[in-house]
Amino acid sequence: MHTMLTLDSADSVDLDDGFHIAEAPNNGWLLSIFIAAPAAHLSYNSPLTKKAEERVLTQYRGSTIKQAMIDDEKLNDSCALLPGTGKSAVKLSIEINEEGEAVSHDPEFITRVLNVGKLNYVDFDEIQKDPTHVHHEQIALASACARRLFYSRTHGQDSLSFVDEENGIFTDEEGNIKNVSLREIHGQITIQEFMILSNTLFTQWAKSKNLPIIYRNHEPMNLQEFKKSNAKLYNEFKCLDKSSFKAITKNLLKQARYSIQNRGHCGLGLSAYATFSSPLRRYPDLHNQFVTLNALNGIQGPAISKDACEGLNARIAAIKKNDHEGAKKMAGVAAMRSFEQSGELSPNQFYQVIKRHTSRDAKIKACEHFVSNRKLHSSFQVWKGLISFPFAPPVALSASMMEIFDNSLMGENLWRNLQTQIPTVFIEHGIIESYHHERFRALVMSALSIKTDAVQTPIKKSAKNDAATQEDNAMQNNNTEFNKAMNYKGAVLELCLSKNITLPAVEFINKGLSHAPVWHATMQLALTSLPATIEAKDTSKKTAEANIFYQILTILQKETNEESPATSSVTKIAETDNAKSILNQYCQQHKLAMPVFKTTPSGSGFSCLVYVPGDNHDFPRGQGYAPRKKDAEKNACDDLLNNFEGNIESPPKTQVAVPSTPVTGNAKSMLFEMQSKKQVTNLSFTTKPDSGGFVATCALSFNGNSLAFDGNNKPTKKAAEHDAAARMYHVLSKTVGA
Repeated sequence: MHTMLTLDSADSVDLDDGFHIAEAPNNGWLLSIFIAAPAAHLSYNSPLTKKAEERVLTQYRGSTIKQAMIDDEKLNDSCALLPGTGKSAVKLSIEINEEGEAVSHDPEFITRVLNVGKLNYVDFDEIQKDPTHVHHEQIALASACARRLFYSRTHGQDSLSFVDEENGIFTDEEGNIKNVSLREIHGQITIQEFMILSNTLFTQWAKSKNLPIIYRNHEPMNLQEFKKSNAKLYNEFKCLDKSSFKAITKNLLKQARYSIQNRGHCGLGLSAYATFSSPLRRYPDLHNQFVTLNALNGIQGPAISKDACEGLNARIAAIKKNDHEGAKKMAGVAAMRSFEQSGELSPNQFYQVIKRHTSRDAKIKACEHFVSNRKLHSSFQVWKGLISFPFAPPVALSASMMEIFDNSLMGENLWRNLQTQIPTVFIEHGIIESYHHERFRALVMSALSIKTDAVQTPIKKSAKNDAATQEDNAMQNNNTEFNKAMNYKGAVLELCLSKNITLPAVEFINKGLSHAPVWHATMQLALTSLPATIEAKDTSKKTAEANIFYQILTILQKETNEESPATSSVTKIAETDNAKSILNQYCQQHKLAMPVFKTTPSGSGFSCLVYVPGDNHDFPRGQGYAPRKKDAEKNACDDLLNNFEGNIESPPKTQVAVPSTPVTGNAKSMLFEMQSKKQVTNLSFTTKPDSGGFVATCALSFNGNSLAFDGNNKPTKKAAEHDAAARMYHVLSKTVGA
């Protein structure tokens, strides 16, 4: 008697395929595939067969059978390849060499094959690791053979197949991605490859005999149809190079369909493919088994009509659609059931409850959990559900959720993430092209059924902070509003230096998520003139820190009634290192328009022109050059600030050829700027290791003379070059000034 193993999910009972494998003399494999034979017990024109044609597929609810294709429980049990007694089957004997090339003998009908091992996918993995198990040898051979078949089938062929064994990802015969646990992947791939191989060889045999089988066709999409239905995507493909375009369009596929005419299978890269391996579960396989058994008995047929075949496709599509819709409807219920059992909701489960659950009470429970679970507060998917599928929560709950939105500071990040996913909603509120905070906030309020005038203050403050809040508002009314571009930190540190005050470091905590941070910055102070704790928060760590120093500066200014470094003359504030921020601050202080930058590539670097727009065409302009765009803009800001100083606050300076930035600035950039203006030539830097650091030499030609200066020993090449450049620039400045 033949023996075999079956491999399926743990609770499967309609087993219709099995295998036996042994090592071949040529180091390949001898594989036998056994297919359950219900066609041997049925008549093709019987009512039971006709009902199977009408049902088309066995339908499942989870892993249990909802409706068997063959409406006869006794027949299903007698044909299924379950352990216990021998069953009739169609056998296909296959020889496979080490390269994965296979040849088969003609199929044969056998009266008895015994299942000696009903295995699930986890069993397969465990037996493969256990050399003492009775089935270990067969499982090890099956796994090695299947892997060879897969890589042989996919290597160098036009198929949609791939496998990622380390992450449990692989593709089925139609290019669909499947993701399983690592304990199951080898068993899943093994049974898939054995069935693809046996179906392919069955098809070749049937095709060679012109048998009227039902083919499984998987055709490339008609490009003209694709162009009409997806014009934008089609145009994007057209922008690709020719080889990439051909490679992609070749794999634009239609849905696989059954047909009496062979049109190939693009997903597998095969010229012909039909399915034979599941006659208990799929009617096309049952039909093909009737054809096979008749051929083995010397009888032609039976044949199925084109219309009947199209009917199969229509019913399969309807079943899949109903299953899909049913699964979607159940997603909200399943998510809520999981929440009731575990007390937790993932962002996706929350989304499913809000989108699909029909009970308002369930949605309210999900929202109450959202309020108490900080992990959900900054989830884009959670807010997408609330905005896309609004319902009316209780007033107090809506207010709490709105407070979370305001405190999360995630408005712009959320808008950026969702603008392409729910464009219709954003278009209605005029925020599809650019972010507008108040409009976006009004959208969220509308989704939570909050009237626009119901929430006066974006962020709720506790009573203990009311006094501090009022004081802060008063200070803001007496001073310039916070501008994140300004260098408050430098101004505060300079003021503290003059008052002999030492400030502690700012401490940061991200109270948001990694993809949507909310930085809480705090500084603990021990000064009687300042609050014990200064706090600020923002999605930008740098902006939160700047806000801390803005608050300190405002308090110190009010206390001492002194002009702070941030509002002093250009000469004083130019000592800080953020020239662009200083220029913005200067324009704001003098009620000028914000500066305009025009930066263009020039030689090996960038040239920048900066000016303040307005009716006064006599306003000075600044120019700068540097290898880096950022440095060019800085140099241009320095130049304009010095020009402002001459035109507005002090008598004009005598113009000199060398830019007026002090040597403590970026002297290297100044030298490159001088070279761009032909004031010096042949500028070069040579750097060499020296005593654990680096020493650089700066060389150039000036007025026909060759100059070279060595810098001091510095820990990095960059620092060494800047030191040498500073010495050179210092000498040139004195020479030009003299």
